[in-house]
Amino acid sequence: MFYLLIGFQVILLIAGQILWKTELSKFGSISTDNIIKILLSPNILLGIFIYIIATFVWFYILSKEAFNLVYPLQLSLAAIFGVAVSIFFLHESITLPRLGGIIFLIIGAFLIVKQ
Repeated sequence: MFYLLIGFQVILLIAGQILWKTELSKFGSISTDNIIKILLSPNILLGIFIYIIATFVWFYILSKEAFNLVYPLQLSLAAIFGVAVSIFFLHESITLPRLGGIIFLIIGAFLIVKQ
């Protein structure tokens, strides 16, 4: 059950990040001239709301499971799925060394959950 919760929490984190990334790319660089406009844009606010939900899901996970299990698993899954989303939705490229790193993260995630 908690693996599903970690997966859900990671999906929320990535959704918030993607909203922020796509919205920020519309503005270019952040400056004192546009910071208020950026912070009040709907996608930035939605990303913040999603992060709040993700935080409460994380609180629940932390209250039920060992930190030394859930924290590295969450970080690994966020990195793995974050790269996948960046490739498929943001059309970013990945280098061979990064792909190797992702493969190591996948192996590490399997080792983390192995009892």
